[in-house]
Amino acid sequence: MKVNLNDVVAAIESLNDESTPYYYIPKEEIVTYSSYSGWSDPGMPAQVYDEDLIPLPDRREVDDYGNMERFIEAQPDGDAKEWMSNAIHGRGAFRMFRAAAERFDLLQDWYEFQTKAHRATAMVWCEENGIIYDDMPFLSDEEDDDFEEPEEEPVPVKTPVPSFNVRIVDVTDRNYMNLIFLKDEYNQFLDRFNGLPVQSDTDNAQDQLEELLDSGCRIFAASEHGRFLGYIVLDESIDHIRLKELYVRKDMRRKGIATLLMKKAEQAASEAGLDEVTNTVQPDNQVMIAFLNSCGYSTLGMLEVHKARPDSRGKVLVGKHEFDL
Repeated sequence: MKVNLNDVVAAIESLNDESTPYYYIPKEEIVTYSSYSGWSDPGMPAQVYDEDLIPLPDRREVDDYGNMERFIEAQPDGDAKEWMSNAIHGRGAFRMFRAAAERFDLLQDWYEFQTKAHRATAMVWCEENGIIYDDMPFLSDEEDDDFEEPEEEPVPVKTPVPSFNVRIVDVTDRNYMNLIFLKDEYNQFLDRFNGLPVQSDTDNAQDQLEELLDSGCRIFAASEHGRFLGYIVLDESIDHIRLKELYVRKDMRRKGIATLLMKKAEQAASEAGLDEVTNTVQPDNQVMIAFLNSCGYSTLGMLEVHKARPDSRGKVLVGKHEFDL
């Protein structure tokens, strides 16, 4: 599923009592329904199923009253802040607030602040529902008229780290389908690491994600415009939070994504009143061990020791003792 973020923002800014906006999955478009005039898209089928519709954020979720409060709080102390603070109490709060903002030449600042807030709401909505979004800005008529194609093809500039914005989002039963291919890639990595036959099985990956969510594990994903670049799975209990899985897409490694995910895990541990995340790692997984060391995890805890196995991958020395892998 995909959408232009500007379409979501436009729908949010057009919320009214007469119509309700939805994302229509089969056509991947924003449509509105009115009890008076029906669907905004005349091409909608006669029967529309609920499972094909995702409601857009409503007025409560958009929370423009809260946006006004946050805008006022961001202003320096003075007459403007005092006037706007008084304006939002009582009847006609929005109208009185706009009048106060206009009085102090802050109306345009408010509109820009409000649009940014609506875009943030739209991005969260997309990510929560597993919708990939394109947030290219609209060109005004003047900008569009002034735009000219370059006379020569520009020479591409190679940079070690491309510029992109990554957000860490919760993975739930509403958006986990976007994680299936990445989970399948992780499973193939495990098979390869353990010397097993490697094969893709997205159905198995889906089943595993559903089992993780059903068991109460928390899953966070690194999202760029709704595309998941990496993820982390945490097993939470009363006395610890254990890292079960951490994986980043091959072409997005060494860009700080794993570190962002680990910081999110540590934040979850802190919120649960714990000092750190418990990590379990294979002794010969040098990449993961090096990453954990870079995050400050350098103390070895309890060892899990098994009887000798015929399929040993090698040996590792712990203190004076040698163990098979």
